Amino acid sequence: KVQRAGRIIMGGLVVTALLGVFGQGWLSQGTAANPSGSLWVEYERFGHWEATLTMRIHVDSSAAVNGVTRVRLDQQYVANLQIEALAPEPESAEASAASVTYGFRTPDADQHALITLHAKMRRFGAFLVKVQAGDDPPVYFWQIVYP
Repeated sequence: KVQRAGRIIMGGLVVTALLGVFGQGWLSQGTAANPSGSLWVEYERFGHWEATLTMRIHVDSSAAVNGVTRVRLDQQYVANLQIEALAPEPESAEASAASVTYGFRTPDADQHALITLHAKMRRFGAFLVKVQAGDDPPVYFWQIVYP
């Protein structure tokens, strides 16, 4: 009976790993959007400590002010990141006690902005991520980072 239970558990672990619960895979990919649809984020739900995670932030052109789109990330989340790449390169960056705000030149008035963030997590655990563009409602989602 113990051997059978062990096989079932091992089989379950293999299936969940293939689906992406422990990293890359179908279950690992997530999308979150604010109620107005002006901001949506593609992200990895599950990752590994010190492995690169990718986040794609899509911002509707209506969030741009004077040709600049401002994207704000929660300071607690950013403090746990080692940012490897941010594309396009931000025009500005401002930090406060609550958040870090990046300013990006908006491509065209009728196109949404796409910002891609590649970063390694400095800690493992569960992180509530808050992303906001301009004064639009924020997007919230969870990321789980394994040791």
